[in-house]
Amino acid sequence: MNSNELYLSTPRRAIIDPETEALAKSPTYLRNLYKLRMNGAQSLGVKDASSTGQIFLQSQLNKPDPRLHMPLEGHTWFRDVPLMNGGGWVDTETAEFVDVFSPNTDGTGAASNDIGVVNFNRSQDVYPTYAWQRSIRIPLVESLRLAQANKSPNDILDKAVRTDWNKTLDRRVYLGREANQGLLNSVLPGVSNTASGTVSTGGWLGTNTTPLAIVQDFQTTAKIAWAASGNALDSIPDRFLVPGSRWDALLQPMVLPLGSNLGTVPAFTTILDWIKARYFGISINGKTPEIVPLPSWAETIGTGNTAQLTAYVFNDDFLNFGILQDIQRMGGPLSLQDGAFVATYIANTGIVRVYRPTTLVYRYGI
Repeated sequence: MNSNELYLSTPRRAIIDPETEALAKSPTYLRNLYKLRMNGAQSLGVKDASSTGQIFLQSQLNKPDPRLHMPLEGHTWFRDVPLMNGGGWVDTETAEFVDVFSPNTDGTGAASNDIGVVNFNRSQDVYPTYAWQRSIRIPLVESLRLAQANKSPNDILDKAVRTDWNKTLDRRVYLGREANQGLLNSVLPGVSNTASGTVSTGGWLGTNTTPLAIVQDFQTTAKIAWAASGNALDSIPDRFLVPGSRWDALLQPMVLPLGSNLGTVPAFTTILDWIKARYFGISINGKTPEIVPLPSWAETIGTGNTAQLTAYVFNDDFLNFGILQDIQRMGGPLSLQDGAFVATYIANTGIVRVYRPTTLVYRYGI
């Protein structure tokens, strides 16, 4: 015998049950198989699909997407305010303010008895903090069912809780909590709330509103903060929040009027580009402004439920928001009494603390 013959497989005939073989050759089976190949399972009834093995094939040939597709969210609280982290479970936050002055700003020294004395006054402001807490409850039977399908209800609820946490922070940063206002609605003394400078009653979207009128809203807002702060170089706003419905207005072509008989000439690509290149504050302190859109729910936060342009200095020495205790999960063991897994999420935050209110300007009706 040739040695190679040892590795040759012996042909084997598949053993087919006579009843199964007869079914596979039946006209009904062949007709259903033809429909399945041509049109898919939608052309077959439940009975016929079962007879061709379609239900089995669908379960075996399925490719599941393991990701969790949560609701579409757009959280921007962390973008629009300087954050101060740490502190734990305190009840309040404080900030100290110092007023330094001298009755003689030009005291001469040893050759004169007119020597100036520097004095200071110290004060302290107190800001409340607010705890946050959410609980989840996962029934044991539901947990076992999803585990059998290789899915985790704990993962689903954990992502849901964190979405709720971000919604809470959006509200606390922009609108505040209880009697304490947020970034968009502060009523502190010194905060300027002025009407729009655009010529149309429709604001930036008005048919008679020109690109220069929109630019003027930004320039005038900067000048208001600068004048209210004693023309301090760092007092000019470098962050602007614009309602999303007004964003299209900033993307219009920027044109400059040349007179009634000369028409207009393109200057910059958009109004937005023009503002960033010709902003009033750049000539004072060299800072290019950051202009960003607001979430849709903050569209009508201005006086009289109007669209509002918000301007401020993005600097934690001017304003900030404290996350004293970031979100953390507590518990999670099985409760025999409830027959469920129970967990609690907790956190603690402060409010938006505005230290220099004269640099915060609201321009409504845009």
